[in-house]
Amino acid sequence: MYGPPARLSDGSTIHLFPKTETLASGSEQDLEKAGLVYRGEYIIEAARRVRDGSLNLEELRTVDYEAAKRRLMEVPGIGPKVADCILLYGLGKTEAAPADIWIHRIVRKLYFNGANVSTEKVARLLRERYGRWAGYVQLYLYHYARKTRLF
Repeated sequence: MYGPPARLSDGSTIHLFPKTETLASGSEQDLEKAGLVYRGEYIIEAARRVRDGSLNLEELRTVDYEAAKRRLMEVPGIGPKVADCILLYGLGKTEAAPADIWIHRIVRKLYFNGANVSTEKVARLLRERYGRWAGYVQLYLYHYARKTRLF
């Protein structure tokens, strides 16, 4: 919606990810229409913090994982999983292991014999066991579970 258009080789057009400034001045209603439902206000707030410098993404690259995660979670709408996604996919912190419902189920089954453990305990196990590779491991675990029909 806000991203610049890009024409593909087949003649179709897609829209690239919008610039921070564009999102920061966006409309919650537009983002809701784009399917972001209640998240629009959070996206706009995060973009404003990046634009204004109160959330410095380049600085987050230089601090340790825990400090970066805490800092991200100060932003409304960013919880542990979203913070880990930002750290892994956006900031290259490969020790971040986003634990969604599927990773939670997979790790519980494979590492905890199905015991009822918290999502944080699942993510912590991945970080402690696999260190800087935890983010990649959770991707492989998901792929493994899908291919073997673990569930």
